[in-house]
Amino acid sequence: MPVLTGGGLQNSLSFLKVLLSSDKKDNFIIIVRKETEIYDLCILSDCDCVAVRNNMISRLFFEIQCRKRYEYGQVCFTLFGPPMLSSKNYLINILGFAYSNLLYPEIHFWARLSIVKRWRKELVDMARRWLVTQGDYWILETQVLKDRAVRIGFPEQRVGIVRMSPSKLISFKNVRAGIVDRYKKQLPLSFKFLFLCGAHPNKRLHLLPALAKSLSKIESNFVFVTTFPEGNEYGNKVLKNADRLKVNGRIVNIGPVLAEDVASLIQCVDAMCNFSVLESFSNNFVEAWKMKKPLIVTDADWSRDACGDSALYVDPENILECCGKLQDLIRQDEIAEKLVKKGEVCLSQYPTPEEKNIKYYNYITLAANVGFCPNIERRKINWPKILKN
Repeated sequence: MPVLTGGGLQNSLSFLKVLLSSDKKDNFIIIVRKETEIYDLCILSDCDCVAVRNNMISRLFFEIQCRKRYEYGQVCFTLFGPPMLSSKNYLINILGFAYSNLLYPEIHFWARLSIVKRWRKELVDMARRWLVTQGDYWILETQVLKDRAVRIGFPEQRVGIVRMSPSKLISFKNVRAGIVDRYKKQLPLSFKFLFLCGAHPNKRLHLLPALAKSLSKIESNFVFVTTFPEGNEYGNKVLKNADRLKVNGRIVNIGPVLAEDVASLIQCVDAMCNFSVLESFSNNFVEAWKMKKPLIVTDADWSRDACGDSALYVDPENILECCGKLQDLIRQDEIAEKLVKKGEVCLSQYPTPEEKNIKYYNYITLAANVGFCPNIERRKINWPKILKN
């Protein structure tokens, strides 16, 4: 239920596609929100599905009633998100934990928001910290995140790692000619840097206008491609700033992309970028490697742990240095070729979607065997204080 958009949606669809084509299909009851891509997939697959209306009130009411619906001791695996309300010590809760900012107090994650909005986000984070500790077993995506979780008191024997894999939807066979033609009509012939993400300050899309202004002084063959929805307040500020700096032609926003169209879009660009301040893991990594595109990413411990030498690392805040690296990538084909080859090697070290599901199944079995997390262990989790500006 928690998943609606973004990387979580891609991962959920991929997990379900593997699950629903396997002999384990009948072992699961899938709880989803109506009128979502996940719900549509469940209906098409004729699986055992419980659908909740797509609003917060319906979701909360369903969660509060979960003890009436399910038996004591059943296992509840939430791919990404908190456990259902009232399920503590009733359902054995396995949580996919992707709230990486809760483990990085040194990063001012909401710093660019107004005071009121920042307070709201911090209140949500307070609730998430409390809800996450209601789990019984936690699954993270990288060793760096596991180390941080264990360091603040998560019981190590109850924390697992499932490394990312490309979505089942990301492959050359899922590239559709009609979708490719549509995107090609929208995009110029220049070298295209794709920022495949929503509009969120963490993604640092607000840096693109200044970056485009600086890069255009030394390079004419480029365009930044973004995918945020029209009317988004943060996205509008990005586009208005681009217009103010007279580089609006350098930023082409094509709007949100359906999960089934992502492979076709990636086929149309020359490189994929992720300038986030922080990620638990980004689908952009494995998507770029799978589709044989060079990857440009923020230079940080979380990115280097995930990508090794298979990415071009930049400091997006250092405009001049970043421009130099982007220009080198545009003009020197060998840089892109080297990154693509290293990306293939790195991808081979990650699980396939099928192998990833097996890892999830194994942890589900393990969590069922170890049972409920004793409250005394939960109380050892000591969340670090979030630093203030």
